[in-house]
Amino acid sequence: MAIVRGEGYDVEFIDAVLEELSIADFAGRAGAAAPDMVVLECSTPSIDYDLRTAAAVKAAAPAAMDLIGSHPTVFHREIMEENPEVDVVCRGEYDFTVRDLARARAGGKGLEEIEGITWRSPRGVRVNPERPLIADLD
Repeated sequence: MAIVRGEGYDVEFIDAVLEELSIADFAGRAGAAAPDMVVLECSTPSIDYDLRTAAAVKAAAPAAMDLIGSHPTVFHREIMEENPEVDVVCRGEYDFTVRDLARARAGGKGLEEIEGITWRSPRGVRVNPERPLIADLD
């Protein structure tokens, strides 16, 4: 999220695992922050819990709900088709993808040109082309 913060966006990071927050507590904190978008990291061992969390957060903070992580990358279509609270899945390396989502939303632009996302459009689930891997991780 450092890249998004570096673009001048306000970023709040909540580590619900470290803070031992329940789904309700996490959703309450997210709702109180009144975000424009929520980025939730998910993994295979916790995916059911993560998706319940996404639904609770979406109810508390009706912001864009974006998922990142290995499980959403592999199962992006299934997640989008089965979980209406999810707006976007960022596939693969997400650092610049999340930045591009923030830019598009802040500028009132569509998501058609953002590489590496699967997203919900009025015409259904759309899968954009892959984003190239980051060549220089420094």
